[in-house]
Amino acid sequence: MEVKTMHIIKAWEEQCNIFLLNLPLIGQAPGNENIHDFRVAVKHMRSYLNIMEALTGQNWREKFEGIRQIFSITGEQREWEISLSMLSKRGIKEQDGYKELYQFLERNFGHAVFRSRQAALDFDAAQLQTVTSIFKGSWETWNEKKIRKGICRYTGKLLGKVRKQANDLDQHAHRVRKLVKELLYSAEIFPDCLPETGVNLLALEQLQEGLGRWQDHKVLLNSIRTFRKAYCVKKSTEYHYVKMLEKKTKRKMEKLLSSSGTFLHQILP
Repeated sequence: MEVKTMHIIKAWEEQCNIFLLNLPLIGQAPGNENIHDFRVAVKHMRSYLNIMEALTGQNWREKFEGIRQIFSITGEQREWEISLSMLSKRGIKEQDGYKELYQFLERNFGHAVFRSRQAALDFDAAQLQTVTSIFKGSWETWNEKKIRKGICRYTGKLLGKVRKQANDLDQHAHRVRKLVKELLYSAEIFPDCLPETGVNLLALEQLQEGLGRWQDHKVLLNSIRTFRKAYCVKKSTEYHYVKMLEKKTKRKMEKLLSSSGTFLHQILP
């Protein structure tokens, strides 16, 4: 196994270590930091598995199901936390007419924390060992030249998908955001492939940041809508406030998406 292949394995092991470091912390007290680091590690691992599948044809999704489930559960906590954080950042307080909205968000956040903790306690680490064995085994016959060629080809295909959906960003923003992440995660291991596509790494990071802000507002908007439709009494004072907040959030999303779309067309070769 050559040096470049070892680098792939090393990158995988680094993310596994972050996963295993934060898993017991979540089982004790799920917090913003350990949930965030845990989920980023899973995103990296999933990206590496996509690379593996694209290059080797090795299937992995069935064995990854247990990890996918805990990722989904912790994602619920993360979304409620984002909603609360977004309100705070925008200076929106309970006493401003949003008392019931805050109570709704905090209640659901509390429930999500409990589910995250239980999912971490129930997780069988053997599932990660199984996926790791699949990942490591898939590279045994690969050499550095073959890997680099495959990764550069894969990176080019990702960029092609981004380019294809760039003209309809309103419909495909979430998909484009995921593709950009895939590009960035690939570039972390194989930075020499990205320049061949004509795309600048810093520009991709800036695009991802803008789409990330859009995603945060989307999470908040979904939370607001869920509250308004299921719990908010029509014609009440709070309904009026929540409806206005919903409109402001949607307008902000439109501005962020427009800005990202303009930037995306500027950086695409």
